[in-house]
Amino acid sequence: MRKLRITLAILGTLAIAGTLYYFMPRANKVRVTGIDVKRSDEKAGTSGEHKIRDVRFIYATDADTNEALAFRNEDNPWYFKFDSGDLAAEASQLASNNLGPGCLHR
Repeated sequence: MRKLRITLAILGTLAIAGTLYYFMPRANKVRVTGIDVKRSDEKAGTSGEHKIRDVRFIYATDADTNEALAFRNEDNPWYFKFDSGDLAAEASQLASNNLGPGCLHR
């Protein structure tokens, strides 16, 4: 019985660690090339209210491979992220200055 509990504890720990590894953000070294804002209208559930949402896209190229990348940037209460406008402004400044080899994206 003790071996069964230890095995279940290890499997549970591995499942939680794997889920966190999959969903947590990673870092890329990129060169920002531009930004774009797209507005989307949605109906909110059964109430019929219209919800307007701005989604910002940051376009970049990978500093190592020169691969084109597009990052979705929007406010998200699930991750306690409420600064997408500020981040888009910083990305726009990086794109217009064209300084150095790039920046680190997390």
